[in-house]
Amino acid sequence: MHYVEVPQEAAEGFGGKSGVRLVCTLNGRTEYSCALLFQRVGTFYVYVGGKAKKAEGLNLGESVRVSLRRDESRYGMPMPEELAEVLAQDPEGDAGFHRLTPGRQRTLIFYVSSVRSVDARITRAIEVVDKAKVEAAGQKRA
Repeated sequence: MHYVEVPQEAAEGFGGKSGVRLVCTLNGRTEYSCALLFQRVGTFYVYVGGKAKKAEGLNLGESVRVSLRRDESRYGMPMPEELAEVLAQDPEGDAGFHRLTPGRQRTLIFYVSSVRSVDARITRAIEVVDKAKVEAAGQKRA
């Protein structure tokens, strides 16, 4: 697990609580979605994922310039075009997706966006929307 510690003063600027969605920029170049996380009293951090680490050529213990801003997007991360299109074409799936918790929505968005191939993203988007309908139906019954 790779992470960058966030000074308490900076964390307080985002409300000083864990789970706040942020956009992190490394060395002014590599941008990714993340969450402010609480480690122990007065210590916060953000994960540095493998893609961002690789893009910057970072190794454990190296210095990195970090810029954080609040993520004002609807989902706390970018919505893949393929998933947005499938949701637009399936009102029942769209309703099911939006009944899920924000964290579950982000998990599904990440799942779709984590493959390079457009065809694979389309396949995953259809799979995710079908799954969201089933999950949301289960929530309704509970």
